[in-house]
Amino acid sequence: EESADQNTLSIELTPIKSMSAAEFADALKTYAPELRANVYNLSEEDGTPVVKTFTANGAKATATIDVSNATGVYFEIADGSKAGLAYVQWHEDNDYYTWDYYSREIPAFQDVQKTDWFYGYVQRAYENELLKGKEEGKFCPNDNMTYAEAITLGTRMHANFNWATSPDEMTADGPWYQKYVNYATENGIPCDYPDMNAKITREDFVHIFYACVPTSEPINNVPDGSIGDVPMTNEHAAEIYEFYRTGVLAGSDSAHNFKPKDNIKRSEVAAIACRLLMDYDLVQFDMQ
Repeated sequence: EESADQNTLSIELTPIKSMSAAEFADALKTYAPELRANVYNLSEEDGTPVVKTFTANGAKATATIDVSNATGVYFEIADGSKAGLAYVQWHEDNDYYTWDYYSREIPAFQDVQKTDWFYGYVQRAYENELLKGKEEGKFCPNDNMTYAEAITLGTRMHANFNWATSPDEMTADGPWYQKYVNYATENGIPCDYPDMNAKITREDFVHIFYACVPTSEPINNVPDGSIGDVPMTNEHAAEIYEFYRTGVLAGSDSAHNFKPKDNIKRSEVAAIACRLLMDYDLVQFDMQ
């Protein structure tokens, strides 16, 4: 609803059915909903990201954002698992306000629960047609990704970012991944590996994805040589460090070690894809 002063936009959550105020308060603690908004003005190149938590007041919860001088706002309500619950686009068109409501659901993967840290990433990767289920009714989040699968995902992201025809729609003779290799070859994406069905290393994964989507502006202080297991002599050091600096990667432990020779899980891949393609939930830290 629009507030009386026309400078703020307030979103209100109310309990469903016969839920009491106490039950509603407990639900808010459990799901920790947030209002994630991008407020923009058509005269500006980028919008201003805003994240607000909902504040409970009895049987209602409200979050308010400043929309002064805005010509539009895209926002979503996300729960504590970072999963989008509702997406709304508002824009000003000849003094008329138009609201478009839509929600998205991922399939009922037996091995992906809302309490899993990767749920929101899997949801976004699936709804953007980047990652699909690996088996009937399963996402297989703990499976390691292969070189063929990494190239497949990377080329999908490249096509998505560049508004190009997806390699999914192409045909090619040979193994199932040949059309993705062809797309990669045509677009300068690394794809020359001796065993495409082998499990990909984390450093080779970064090398492929670095060529697929441009990284955003740095948000982290990560000096050269500060990643303990990635010396600057590493063949892909520059790419790995850029992923750290832009919040796409944060390492595998409290010391931010990268473990370049280890394999990478599909759950981790979903997170990286969302951060890289959509700047979603970038990780902020300082390694000074």
